[in-house]
Amino acid sequence: GAPGLPGRRAALYFMCLGAGFMVAEVALMQRLHVVLGHPTYALIAVLAGLLVATGAGAAASERLVTTPSAVVRAAQLAGAILLVLPHGVIDPLARATAVSGMGPRAAWALSVSALVGLVLGTLFPSGLRYTDRAVSTPLALALNGVAAVVGGVVCVLVSVWFGIPYAFFLAALLYAIAAVCGPTSWAA
Repeated sequence: GAPGLPGRRAALYFMCLGAGFMVAEVALMQRLHVVLGHPTYALIAVLAGLLVATGAGAAASERLVTTPSAVVRAAQLAGAILLVLPHGVIDPLARATAVSGMGPRAAWALSVSALVGLVLGTLFPSGLRYTDRAVSTPLALALNGVAAVVGGVVCVLVSVWFGIPYAFFLAALLYAIAAVCGPTSWAA
């Protein structure tokens, strides 16, 4: 296994979180750009909603995600949300608010981003709780960061070649892999 982490599955868990987060973030920006009419508006809505809520999710994770199996369920929930998001949430809201002003469209774009961020924010600190934090944190952060960079590039390629909904599917798949590789499967 990776030095400092409880096995290869733990390393893969933190990598999937990094790649999955970045794929979800870029896919949200790409899709909400169409909804909000300008890339800058999408960037603001996604970053504000996603990052503030991710911080809130991380802060609340100690109370919300309290066992290794809860970490796995949170990763499964993240995957399910990302799978349903493009066709089950964003498309219907886009159609329902197509003739609305910027206010309602920006409000729901922020809300959708915040919902995603709240769930995704619980996963990294919750996973770290089942490691030796002093030893594992630097490696977990490094793996997460490298995977996030790769995830951003892969997301753009997937979106261009196959379409933005496939990028959401990729993000959901990465969180499903994180669930399979979660703390319930880590070596002691």
